[in-house]
Amino acid sequence: MQTNAIDKEKYFFNLDALRFIAFLGVFFSHTLRWQPTGKIPDFLITIFTLNYFGVPFFFTLSSFLITFNLLSEKIKYGKISLLKFYTNRSLRIWPIYFLMVMFYFFILPPAARLLHIHPPTLAPILPFLFFYVNFYVIEHGNNISFIILILWSISIEEQFYFFWGVTFRYIKINLLAFLLLSLMIFSIIFSYYYGVALNKPRLSIHTLYVIQNFIPGALLAWIFLTQKEIYRRITRIPSKYIMTVYILLPLAYISLYDVDIILMNIVMSICFSVIIYDQALNTDRVINFGRFPVINYLGKISYGLYIYHALVITILEKIFHFFGAESESSLFINILHIMTAFLITVAISHLSYKYLELKFLAMKIKKRKIPQISEQT
Repeated sequence: MQTNAIDKEKYFFNLDALRFIAFLGVFFSHTLRWQPTGKIPDFLITIFTLNYFGVPFFFTLSSFLITFNLLSEKIKYGKISLLKFYTNRSLRIWPIYFLMVMFYFFILPPAARLLHIHPPTLAPILPFLFFYVNFYVIEHGNNISFIILILWSISIEEQFYFFWGVTFRYIKINLLAFLLLSLMIFSIIFSYYYGVALNKPRLSIHTLYVIQNFIPGALLAWIFLTQKEIYRRITRIPSKYIMTVYILLPLAYISLYDVDIILMNIVMSICFSVIIYDQALNTDRVINFGRFPVINYLGKISYGLYIYHALVITILEKIFHFFGAESESSLFINILHIMTAFLITVAISHLSYKYLELKFLAMKIKKRKIPQISEQT
């Protein structure tokens, strides 16, 4: 057991930078409209646009951080406070999430009609209020506006928080590894049955498929906090071998995306956990992403970046005709549009973080002196 990790506050600075890199993967996938002429290989486009990061990485990272906090509390006190856990999670996620849900459903439609532009295509509000947007989309299709469609991932996060909090409240620590491996096996079997045998659409947003993203992050936290000998052996792995994971990640995405997305997801999630280890726990890091203060700060506000970027992109498309045919044919115009959308999103997210989110984060319950990962989680 890593007692120092439990007795002292733990803040993983480099993970903020990774959050921002993951956001860039999402952002580029939503804004890059330029079509390559064939002179640039597809794998280079994939590498530079970070398509192999994105939302799945957020799931693995979130699982590591949440498992680290819950397991630390379980080890030190023998139990966890569900009130504390769910209150802190709600204070981090709910304020700007519900702010945007209310905006999308009650303010944006009349504003769009006033400006004589097509109002957003909305789903019923209940899936957004009770966090089952991903299941609604699986059942009814993704024919709703992009601005609210991206909230499917928040639903999965909230489902994970609810299940993980209750699980840690009652499970014995020595059964945790068995549970994690059982969930992984179940997820793989379900995914092949649901996605391959039944040929059901939208497997990638099904909660039981996304479990594959959560498990490696949770296993990493479990090893670090409870398996001293295994962790010591991991720390002896030379950095040159860890470096291969950074290379394997995009290669797995490129080579397996059209072949077997389940195998791709498993390989990528394992790579995510190794990268998290390298950035958060390794003392001899291959790359030190956390040494850049600007990137760290952008990672700190990455939740806002994710929540607001779809609205910014949509407004620029509807009113200023960004990301149109000109963007598809001109790399320069597309880059100009991307930079404009990015800077506006950063400005909104900064103001949101400073004047809204921090006020709620200051209300977090900090009664027990356990590792606090602050707004990072």
